[in-house]
Amino acid sequence: MKIGRKKYQRLSVKVVLIILGITLVVSNISGIVLYRYFSNVMMNQMKKDNQVTVNQLSSEIDNIYEEAQKYGQQILINKSVQEYFSEDAPDSVVEAFKQKNEILDYINQVIMLSEHISSIALVKGEEEMMWSYVPFWDKISMELCQEWYEQMSSAAADAGKPGDDGRYTVSRPYTFSYSRTGGQSGQSLISICIPSYSSRHVSERWGSLIINIDTQTIDEIIQRHSANFDALGYFNNDKEMVYVNDSTLDEKIFDQPGTKNDKERFPLKLQQETKMGGSITAVLGDPGLFDSQRTDVQILLLVLLGGVFLIAAILIPLMLRLMHPVSVLTNAMKKVGEGDLETQVDIHTRDEFETLGKDFNQMVVRLNASVQASLQHEKDKHDLEYEVLVAQINPHFIYNTLNTIIYLAKKEQGGDVVKITKALIDLLQDGIKLSDNKNYSTVEEELWIIGNYICIQNYRYKNMFKMIVDCSEELKKEHVPTSVIQPLVENALFHGIVPLGHPGRIWLTLRREVRNESGYIRICVSDEGVGVSEEKVRAIMDGSMRLTDVSRNHIGVQNIIKRLTLLYGDEYQLSIRAREGGGTQVEVLIPLGTNQ
Repeated sequence: MKIGRKKYQRLSVKVVLIILGITLVVSNISGIVLYRYFSNVMMNQMKKDNQVTVNQLSSEIDNIYEEAQKYGQQILINKSVQEYFSEDAPDSVVEAFKQKNEILDYINQVIMLSEHISSIALVKGEEEMMWSYVPFWDKISMELCQEWYEQMSSAAADAGKPGDDGRYTVSRPYTFSYSRTGGQSGQSLISICIPSYSSRHVSERWGSLIINIDTQTIDEIIQRHSANFDALGYFNNDKEMVYVNDSTLDEKIFDQPGTKNDKERFPLKLQQETKMGGSITAVLGDPGLFDSQRTDVQILLLVLLGGVFLIAAILIPLMLRLMHPVSVLTNAMKKVGEGDLETQVDIHTRDEFETLGKDFNQMVVRLNASVQASLQHEKDKHDLEYEVLVAQINPHFIYNTLNTIIYLAKKEQGGDVVKITKALIDLLQDGIKLSDNKNYSTVEEELWIIGNYICIQNYRYKNMFKMIVDCSEELKKEHVPTSVIQPLVENALFHGIVPLGHPGRIWLTLRREVRNESGYIRICVSDEGVGVSEEKVRAIMDGSMRLTDVSRNHIGVQNIIKRLTLLYGDEYQLSIRAREGGGTQVEVLIPLGTNQ
């Protein structure tokens, strides 16, 4: 049988699918890795760039604080201010008025020099104060009574002591409302409180210097940078939002880590603390941020995919061409493995595969011839071994029978000698079946042989045993191995009943059984003799019992085991055990329908 292109299409499809699968997996993994790598690189770079912007914004706000701090310190070291804080008010109204004018003139000069300071107030003790807006002292006095000032002043007393980091407390934004001609109305302020201490006694506090910053200044700074971000907010130390570039945004998007939706909308969040207190928080959204970078990544991925598919397009035909003779040889070897020793391959590739195909054909031819010769040899060996095993039974039985005939002849019982001799002849005729290679007999034939055997033994052991046979007429037509039942009956007599010393019974029972939808016949031979020990059973079954004395050592059972193994392999069962009520029981289970 020639095998050529059969199943070649199936193998080719498999090779194509494997190559395409590998290329797709490699391209997808490479694309994902590259995309994530470049995305992370771009995200980190963008984070750094925008962090610089946030730092710049924070630096501009810090400049406002540092400016206020610098001018505040200059005011506090001014001689007139020092005298105002350290001395009691002048007794003369003129002197007091002159002192305040000098201080206010100096303060207003400082305000004119600053771009961010809106107003300045000096607070002495708990009641006395002066403000750069002279007409509105009553207004600032009212503000200083508010809770925010009490908290800020108390905090300033702790934070501004010499030896600390030099930071001063900053108030929350508040609205200072007043209305007079030439003035401002509804101004939003942030106040920086700088405590003033005695130069002689550092623990003695004189009062406070309050520098008011217009929040519009901070708003303008933040507004200039808000175009770079989707959301930009300024929070004070109490986490209260001072400014946000879009009033429609939810304040929660500035929190960390935020909700899942917020993370998807705003994946990049930057934060920078300010010297004025609080922090700047910037949020950057994903859409539209990486358009140019994404284009580069997509081009890279397309080039990668194109290269992978180009490689696949080149490899697939080469792989199919190489796999064709391999698939042919594989299919042929599979056929040989299944037992088809007439398989031949047809390969014409003008290379090593063609030589391999020719060698394969020659190998199969030689293997087929070798297998046929081996099978014939095994068959001849099997038949010879089986004949030898059956032949072992006959000398043993003939020896015992001739002893019985001699015994009867000595007693001059001629009629009995004739009967027993005729029964022996019938049994010997059964042995001739081996010459015709008849390994199987019907149950009926085997029972006839056993009947002749019992007839012979009744003369020798008269009234010593009784044989009871139980077999259906239908089962008598089935085939069993020749000379398997008779040795079991013989063992029951010689190794069970005779040693007992008084009469006993032997039962032979044959039954049909069905196991796994297959038919079996169970042969059971039991006696009520002396029984058998477990140690002796193990010796009989594993063949360790010595066979020097055939009359004592159960040669029949070991012979049967070997013959059943030759005929059935592992498809039979044989067991020996003690019988309930005394004696021994031997059971053999063999398949039905075997007579070849």
